[in-house]
Order: sequence, then structure tokens, then C-alpha cells
Amino acid sequence: KKGVMVKDIGKEIKKEALTLVKTGRTQEAKEYLNRAIEYFREAEKFYKMGCKINPFNYILHYKLAYVYGELNEYKKARKIYLYINNYLFPHFAKTDANLGTVYLRLGNYKKALYYYRWAEWFNPYDKEVLCSIASIYIIFYNKIEKAKEYLRRVLTIDPENRYANRVLKSLGRKHGGKNGKGM
Repeated sequence: KKGVMVKDIGKEIKKEALTLVKTGRTQEAKEYLNRAIEYFREAEKFYKMGCKINPFNYILHYKLAYVYGELNEYKKARKIYLYINNYLFPHFAKTDANLGTVYLRLGNYKKALYYYRWAEWFNPYDKEVLCSIASIYIIFYNKIEKAKEYLRRVLTIDPENRYANRVLKSLGRKHGGKNGKGM
């Protein structure tokens, strides 16, 4: 429980730091980020201890991998997510989507797409996954029409989705909005 509490505090502090960056208060944001890192390090200790005590507890492993992601330690996160997927609980929760994100951060867009497609198979309504797939198709494959298909799917789920609307508009075709025109 303490690990969850510490992780959640770190998450909230990090969110506040990003708000401070947007308002131009960079020094204050830097201090907040340093505090968030301290909380994530504390959570890491609790989750590692829990994983040692109960090595088959996939939830503790999942939370530890999440913490590593928040700390930008993507190789450690990848190792744990793969361990969960391969040995503890294949395709648990958002493990596939998180692996997609980790691989994208590590610069391996092919593996990122592979795991995002698994995540899509398990939950075809996950807007973040669909937007990520669209982005990969645009940036790495230049498959604009394929990307538009994914963005349109996002808009059928959430017509107000800012990312999907903005990208579709920038790709030359306006979609959705409050009045649903173009859908």
C-alpha cells in the first residue's frame, strides 16, 4: 500500500511540474520534478521489496515497471514488462500498450507497433493506443491513409479528441468536433 501511495504522490507532483513548465516557471518545475523523482525512487524500493517477497505477484512487477517508465529508465521497464508477459500473466492490463510506449521511447518503432497492435486486439477502443498507432504510421511509415483510419476510429469513440482532430486537420481533412461534421 505504501508503494502505491508514494507512486501516486510522485505522479501528482510530476503533473504539477508539467503545469509549471507550461506557465514558464521552469525553475520551480525543476524542483517539483526532483521531488517527484524522490517519490518514484521510494516507490521503487517498496515494489522491489514486494517482488522479492512474492516473485509471482504480477501486479507488483507491473507497478515497478511503471515506476521505471516514470523515471525514464525504459530498459528496466521493458525487462519487467516482458517478464510479466512471458512468465507471469501474458497480456496483463496495459502491458502490451506500455511495451509499445517503452519501445517507442527506445527508438524501436517496429516493436512498438507490434505491441500496440496486440494492445489494439485486446481493446480496440483504447484511444491512446489508436493514436499511437496512427503516429507511428505517419512518422515512420508515411502511411497517411492508414493513420487517418486510426484517427477516425478515435473520433468515433471520442469526437472531441484534440489529438485526432488536430492531426487529421493538419493532414488536410477536417473531422468531428462538437457538431460531428465530416464524420
